[in-house]
Amino acid sequence: MANKTSDAVALQRRRPTSDQLRRELARMQKKRGLPTALRVILFLIIVILVAAVTFFCLLSGYIIYGSSMSPTLEEKDVVLAIPKAALQDGDLAAFRHEDRILIKRVIAGPGDQVEVLSDGHVRLNGYDLFEPYALYSESGTNDMSYPLDIPEHAWFVLGDNRGSSVDSRSSILGLIGDEQMLGKVFVKIWPLTRFELYDPNFFSELIATLRPS
Repeated sequence: MANKTSDAVALQRRRPTSDQLRRELARMQKKRGLPTALRVILFLIIVILVAAVTFFCLLSGYIIYGSSMSPTLEEKDVVLAIPKAALQDGDLAAFRHEDRILIKRVIAGPGDQVEVLSDGHVRLNGYDLFEPYALYSESGTNDMSYPLDIPEHAWFVLGDNRGSSVDSRSSILGLIGDEQMLGKVFVKIWPLTRFELYDPNFFSELIATLRPS
């Protein structure tokens, strides 16, 4: 009888207290939770990387050469464009001319009437165009006949730096056809100190370009 009593007392002494049980349970949960947290973080990283790669594969990147778009775009700036995005007056557009890729500002589109004055200012559909981005100059090639009516599937483009830009004012370049257009520039990503978003609706426009026509 005494032995049984002593055994019961010893067994009771070996039983963990409620605090010990709670600490052990918390330790086990933490041990199991760490790999779960790592898996979640790893999954999020993979999702972000896939999204970033997909995003940039859908866009076109261009490096700026020359000063024809100064001060908006300077030498060695890097911009991203949405291919086949709808264009309108004021947009920056990348297009192909012969064996070169150029970036200019869309001034007039199909159905518009445009006139470029000798000082570089523009008259669009009978109204003087307000262009705070432009550097006006009386220099630069301007041998087109005005007023100029823009036909279907054609665009009239100008550089922001009117004194050093060869653009639609010149018969060397002339009007830009739809088949030459490569995309709509919506953001400048480099240098970071000059990051600038030109179109806040680019996400919806990017999605629109992915929809089957």
